Amino acid sequence: MSLSALVSPARSTFTIAALAGSRLRFFPRRPDRSRSGLSVVVRELIRCGLIFIVALIALSEPALAAERKVQVSGQRRNESGSNLNKQVLIAIEKRILVFTNNERSAKGLPAVRESSALSYLARGQSENMCMARSLEHESDAFPRGWKKFTDRMKAVRITAGGENIGYRTLREQPEKWAREVVNGWMKSPPHRKNILNPRWRYLGIGVRICADRIAYATQVFSSDHGRIP
Repeated sequence: MSLSALVSPARSTFTIAALAGSRLRFFPRRPDRSRSGLSVVVRELIRCGLIFIVALIALSEPALAAERKVQVSGQRRNESGSNLNKQVLIAIEKRILVFTNNERSAKGLPAVRESSALSYLARGQSENMCMARSLEHESDAFPRGWKKFTDRMKAVRITAGGENIGYRTLREQPEKWAREVVNGWMKSPPHRKNILNPRWRYLGIGVRICADRIAYATQVFSSDHGRIP
């Protein structure tokens, strides 16, 4: 609620109160204190009080409307922030795919194609690692059906596959972050083997940002594109 929204109703309320007071001040005095005279004064006091209350309600409406406007504006900012995070994650995943295929192309291997089912597994794995705050392929801390890689493969109906995982603080631009993650995998023989495996034709990528801007990344490779459960 802005300062101007508070000041304006207060000034108008004071004006109405002053007018109500002036009506009482100029009310004709009766020479006697009869019951009828007192009842007229009481009725006038009640009427002025009701006018004052109605005026307060009417003047509070602009302030309440301004407050609702501020709340809606804040909500939209939060939603736009969420959309921005989603856009960043998608950009990172796309760049990881590009850098992975660049490495394969440099070795004369065909590019892997993106699979929605494998991406479902990769994003779920990154989310699980994020929640568990642990970099592991398999863990009892993961939800039911996600504890083992073989169980996850069965869920999307693939019989063979490979998985790369990693994490890194997300401080750089999306492209640089993706490049550093792929470089790290290429320096590790088991991860490099998955990236350069000629059997794999499809790839799913999932990136999730956790607390303190730690981001987990997962690659799931397979010779089959699979199916989302």
